[in-house]
This record gives sequence, C-alpha cells and structure tokens, in this order.
Amino acid sequence: MKSLIAILPYFLKNIVECKEIPQGIINLATSFSVAFLLAACGLSEKAQDDALGVLPTAYAEGNIAFTRTVTGGTDIFMYGLPTDDGLNLTNLGSGKNEMPAISPDNTKIAFVSQRDGNREIYVMNLDGTNVSRLTNNAKWDIHPTWSHDGTRLAFVSNRDGVNNIYTMSSLNGSDVVRVTSNARPDNSPSWSPDGKEIVFSSELGSPLESPVPRLYRIKSDGTGQTMISKTTKEHEIEPCWSSQNLIVYCRSSNTGGAQIFTMKPDGTAVTQLTTGAGGWHPDYCDSGSSIAFVSDRTSAVRIFTMLSDGTKVQQLIIKASMEFEPSWGTSLRARKYACLMTILLLYRPKFKLSNNKMKTAICYKQDGKSSVTNDR
Repeated sequence: MKSLIAILPYFLKNIVECKEIPQGIINLATSFSVAFLLAACGLSEKAQDDALGVLPTAYAEGNIAFTRTVTGGTDIFMYGLPTDDGLNLTNLGSGKNEMPAISPDNTKIAFVSQRDGNREIYVMNLDGTNVSRLTNNAKWDIHPTWSHDGTRLAFVSNRDGVNNIYTMSSLNGSDVVRVTSNARPDNSPSWSPDGKEIVFSSELGSPLESPVPRLYRIKSDGTGQTMISKTTKEHEIEPCWSSQNLIVYCRSSNTGGAQIFTMKPDGTAVTQLTTGAGGWHPDYCDSGSSIAFVSDRTSAVRIFTMLSDGTKVQQLIIKASMEFEPSWGTSLRARKYACLMTILLLYRPKFKLSNNKMKTAICYKQDGKSSVTNDR
C-alpha cells in the first residue's frame, strides 16, 4: 500500500512551479496537508475529524501566532507544523514586535511594533508580507483584538492620559471610538461573539498603592459598564471571550501563582483549569474546544495547549527563547474544504487523481513517532 503522504513533497514543489507563492504560505500549507488529503480521498466529514483528532491539538485546531524573544528584542512567529519551531514573520532584528492577533478569516495578523520608535499597531498578511501601520499617536497603542466579523479592532491606548479601551476600523485605522473613560488603567480587551460587548480588565475601584485589576463588560458603544469579577482580593486579567460564550482569564494574587480560570459572561460558574505551575496569556481556538496558554512549568516560559476543561496539556515548541502571547487562528477543520479547492486549482495542470485507484493513508506524528493507518 502506497502512502499518499509520499506525494507531498512533489505536490508542494509543483504548486510553487505553477504559481509564485511566498515561502511562509508554503510552510503553512504543509501544516494543512493532512486535511487536504483526507478530503481528496472522499472520507466523510466525521471520518476526517476523527483522523484529525489523532494530531496534536494545535495542528488540528489551527496555526498559532506568538511572540518570541530574539537577540535585540522580540519578533512575531507562526507555529504551523507539529514538528516545526516557528516561522519568523517580522524578523526586524532589533526592537519589539509583540501582541499578535490573527484575524477571524485567518488572512491577517494585527500586532504591536516599536519599529518607528513608539508602540503602534500594525497589520500584516499571515505570511508576514504587506505590513501597514494602523495607528499613529505620540502615546502607545497596544493589545489589538479583532471583532468576530473582522471589521474592527479593539485596542488599548494611553493617548488621553491613562490606558483606556478604543476601537477602530481594521481596514485602515480610521473611525476611532473611545469605549472606556476610566480614571484607572484598562487592559486586554476581547470581543463578545456577537460583537456587541467587550470584556476587559481594569484597576478601577482598587487602591492606588496596591491595585487589583478585575474583569468588566461594556457595550462596544461605551455604555453599560459592569464589573463581573466576584473577587476583591485577587487579580483577574487577560480575558478571552470564546465562541461558546465563556470567558477564560488569568487569576493571581500579589504573591504570584497565576492560574487559568473560566467563567460565564455574568461572572458565575467560575472554574479553575490549571493548578501547580499554572499559566497565563490564555487564548481560545475558534471552536472554543481548546485553549493555548503560557506557563513556566518546564522551568522556562513556553506555550502549551489544553482542552477547554483543562485536560490533555501539550507543550508546542522547545526552544531556548521565551515564547508567549499566543493567538490561535481559524480551525483546520473549518478551512479544509476551502484550502483543498485552492490547492487543487493551482495544482490541476500538474497532477490528476484517479478515484477508482485511491486508498486512504493517514500519516501523522504522535509522541515523536510516525504512524500510518489505512482505510478504503
């Protein structure tokens, strides 16, 4: 039985010969190859999802952009393969590129950069090309996050004296709207699934000498601000609102010990997901079934994934550098048919599939070992 995986290098080589494609896209396309082959083999959608289930969580649920320390600063990287160590998208060489946020349609990344001397918000293609600047202010603009329809970005700025939440057009940075007007710093905005509200952390109402950030909700037009945190002593920061209408966030105290929790949008049903070394910077995958987060549980700051109930923790990359601020792209399952059609259209002049002679061969890596399963 010949494995279809054997044709993969030839497959990708001919795509490049048919049309010039940025190297970053080629690298990312490789991470989608299993889904392409599964769909091409005519497996049912359930069978495809079952096969994808044997892959590492990030491989099946979508690519992850993240920040990594490099000589002279930080850069934005993309994790796309179970065995790769990340593709450098910004590669500035010095200064800071940080806080990546992948767009809902998986084509753009909003991020923060100091390349022009101040922390401003930029957007680039998924492969790092076509960088454009969205903000231009003497103060900093940070923490970009996409609305679920991709039309707007919420962000944090101290342009009016203290960190507050703003929104703007994701197309060109126009139509800036100030959402919060709090006297104490606001941070880490995240949109509700319907785009009508934003959750964020704020030091509002806590002592100046020992600030305690807590979670708030507010309508995107700036009305209806409500505190949803039920604790008054522990810090609650870095919220992320999932497509399943749950909020994942980090809770810590003045003595440290950050842990990841979830709650309903009204602040009820609080559930602790991590223990021990804990974690921070949580981000849901688009389906809400898994969470990427950062932890130093292996004595270095690394990115991990877990299911939304806190089980099946996996470390993504083992590098000497620190890795943090993960942002999860659109699920591989959601993209498999659109991606397959794109690849087949590019590849059609070079390659023909014979359905009556084809059998299924699914190749994957698990725990460092290669396996092949066959089906007809």
